[in-house]
Amino acid sequence: MDAAPDLEEGVMPTHYAHQDLLSGLNRSNLDDQTVQYVRRGKPWQADLLLVKLNGKLGVVKDYSKRPWLYRIAVGMFSTWREGMIYRKLQGLPGIPRLFGKLDRYALVVEYIPGKDASKVKPGLVGPGFFDKLLRRSEPCPIR
Repeated sequence: MDAAPDLEEGVMPTHYAHQDLLSGLNRSNLDDQTVQYVRRGKPWQADLLLVKLNGKLGVVKDYSKRPWLYRIAVGMFSTWREGMIYRKLQGLPGIPRLFGKLDRYALVVEYIPGKDASKVKPGLVGPGFFDKLLRRSEPCPIR
């Protein structure tokens, strides 16, 4: 039997904590697990897919269908960098949990329902929004 993983700063490592959620998801069955496309990326954007993960919902940010040079130069780096940032912010309110990487081109995070900021009409976001955003960002660690 495997020993429990070492805990760093009281947070279970993502690869251990969520491996069961990703166990049924892979590149070959991604289309079957996709509930809907949140966004079909342009040549310079990742696709965003809402997927089923063993009874939970997750979001896959996927660069695999981008042109090869962009996929290699930007996709792999962005997936690595965003994964590192998500790991540092784990446990903060309002930050989706990182479930892991599907492969080197795709990151899987927790789905948190909300409004698409790009679809909010100008003027509908009041000053209270920014006060709330500032309060949320205050506990963010600077590392």
